[in-house]
Amino acid sequence: MKENRIMAAPRKSLGTEALILSGALLLAASYFLGWIDRPILGWIKGRNIRLSEDLPGRVSYGVLFLSMALLSCVSLSKRFRWMSFASGAAGILLSLHFFFTFALFDSRRIIGIDDLNRQENLIISFKKFLPPNLGVEPTFDASISTDTITDRLYATFHAVTLGWYAAVLGSLFILAAFANSRTAGKTGKFSFTALAAIILSYLLLSLAPYLLSEHYLKMGDAYLAKGMYAGAVDEYALARRWDPNLGYQDKFHINLGKAYFYLGKTNEADYYIYKGSLLTRADAFPTSLFYYKKAALIDPSVSNTVGSHLISRVYTNEGLYRYRKGNAALAIDTWKMAIAANPAEIDVYYFLTRAYYDISAYEDSILTGLQFLKLSHNNIIRANICSDIADSYYKLKKFAPAREFYLKSLFFDKYYNLRAVMSTVGR
Repeated sequence: MKENRIMAAPRKSLGTEALILSGALLLAASYFLGWIDRPILGWIKGRNIRLSEDLPGRVSYGVLFLSMALLSCVSLSKRFRWMSFASGAAGILLSLHFFFTFALFDSRRIIGIDDLNRQENLIISFKKFLPPNLGVEPTFDASISTDTITDRLYATFHAVTLGWYAAVLGSLFILAAFANSRTAGKTGKFSFTALAAIILSYLLLSLAPYLLSEHYLKMGDAYLAKGMYAGAVDEYALARRWDPNLGYQDKFHINLGKAYFYLGKTNEADYYIYKGSLLTRADAFPTSLFYYKKAALIDPSVSNTVGSHLISRVYTNEGLYRYRKGNAALAIDTWKMAIAANPAEIDVYYFLTRAYYDISAYEDSILTGLQFLKLSHNNIIRANICSDIADSYYKLKKFAPAREFYLKSLFFDKYYNLRAVMSTVGR
């Protein structure tokens, strides 16, 4: 029995050290990996995501987790084994903070990702105007929404990628190493109880104001449905007091504007946002633009929240409407105004690339396509853009770059990329 205990001690120590090293490697990897996926644009790496906008860019999640990886390596020494608990606990709390920042504290970030998803869906719908390319790449998710807390939590969970998972898993490995060590026998129970209490308190304090905001929001929606518009306005005001990020949600402004509309409050910006949204759905683009711009004049802060992207969206949809009617030149002018209103409307570059080709402005098509290619990290979209650029080079009788971009298209989409294959072979 005594010999078994003597043999078990080194094995336990080796198991602890293996857990620490595995956890440290995962934490270090999170510095280089993507943490969040954005439709069209691709991953943001851990080293590029600041802990707070008020802090320097050097203070990023990636840097912090890289520091914790080094700190956890110190705990390989039995004398400093307690540091494994400190780094593991800090890792779990920081991972949670990242998740809740996107979903709740600064939810305009996940709202921005959802808007990119909308843009990607528009790009995919535009593919029917292009020659065949049968490759399929999963999009973010057309069913994703950001209207409720549950929606935003799910959207964030759906968008987080390998870097975040590496940070969480690495932190858990290091905590498991502490639990497996002899040090845990003395203080482990108290340490893990304290950590559980801190995490629970963090969750409760984080969720409480947003749950309260959602309660008032649902009350406002209920009053709106019953035609009690003054009550709806009051409830929406309370909802926004507890969650200022509601100002970045189109639906919030439209519902509040609907209440103002029936109350006849023409001095409110949201009154005109509501009217503009109705006219946008009816394809009455010039009038809807008039109302959105009037909303921005009444309340300039609207431009910083939803105004600019609502205006650019109208221009984008109007351009698509003109293009589908066969007027590529007018569509181009409209799409230029979309970019001027909101440079984040990057799907427009994709549409412009093909529209310039259709009016024989091949140089402009190439320049716009190259601009979009720098932004996009969706391989199917990049394959189509490369083929568009190649088509323009071919029309200019520049066959070497045309072939280069057809081959690039094949590189991005190797499966059933008939467009690039036929163009390369036939030309």
